[in-house]
Amino acid sequence: MSFKDIIGQNRAWTILQNTLRNGSVGHAYLFFGPEGIGKRLTAITFAKALNCLNEKGDSCDECNSCRKIEGGNHPDVIIINPEGVYIKIEQIRRLQRMVNFKVYEGRRKVVILDSINEMTDEASNSFLKTLEEPPDETILILLSTNIHTLLPTIISRCQGIRFNLLPVESIMEVLIKKKGVGIEEARLIASLSNGRLGKAISIDIETTLKDRGDAFSILSDPLAEGVCSIFSKADIWAKDGDNIHDLLDHLSNLCRDIAILKSSRNHDFIVNLDMIDELRLLSERLSFSTVQNIFQTVQNTIIFLKKNANLHLSIEVMMMRIGEEMGYL
Repeated sequence: MSFKDIIGQNRAWTILQNTLRNGSVGHAYLFFGPEGIGKRLTAITFAKALNCLNEKGDSCDECNSCRKIEGGNHPDVIIINPEGVYIKIEQIRRLQRMVNFKVYEGRRKVVILDSINEMTDEASNSFLKTLEEPPDETILILLSTNIHTLLPTIISRCQGIRFNLLPVESIMEVLIKKKGVGIEEARLIASLSNGRLGKAISIDIETTLKDRGDAFSILSDPLAEGVCSIFSKADIWAKDGDNIHDLLDHLSNLCRDIAILKSSRNHDFIVNLDMIDELRLLSERLSFSTVQNIFQTVQNTIIFLKKNANLHLSIEVMMMRIGEEMGYL
């Protein structure tokens, strides 16, 4: 895959391609933006372009170097992912040993650190030493979903490149042309993906609609029977741990859509357009402050779970607070 094949991030890859053509490649880059919009794909494409044997300011996808990087077995391209929840100091120490070796067969050694936000404080402080004095011929690429949680010293030592959410039309085009999805289904998937192509491609529409229905039921009536129904629903959601973030995303989007319906006649930003009649009825029942507080409760739960909080307890607390907001407790 070359730069031109990266959907919706023309500004980002144009900057990178210009640095290649001008011979002004920096030692460290920070790619930041929401998850699933092409940061990792762009980083790998940049690594290929830096080491492409055809030297065209892009990846050719045909030379031995490009094929090795695409296959994940090039000795000079290192990708660091979290081990478990975090990138740990042991990983950074291993990285520091590896980058001190000379380039083995490429022109540049490229290190891609994915999910840099999940780096422990110890690892961040240790990594700063590498960032301040990077070895010759080594390019560091950091991938972040939220630069506001990074150390300012890390941000200041990198060239930042923003990645943006994709418009619905761009995602629809990919789904229709490359996945053979029908127009209406593509529109729904694109809308539910919240501008993230990676998520759109991975969506199973039947599972997604079922999950959304479960999330919608939280706002409609099942919690009305009180504490027993609240704990029962919490048990069901907590047992579905692998899917919990999708359920919480659906609940967040539904709250957001209801808030939009209560405050604006502009439906352009509504995610669940196919449910607009049901959402409108809910918007008449719920106050703006109630919807806002439920949304914040869900967001807090997402944050707690990312910090490895107890799943069952977090969901129970969330359900209780939603029940309180809706007047069931």
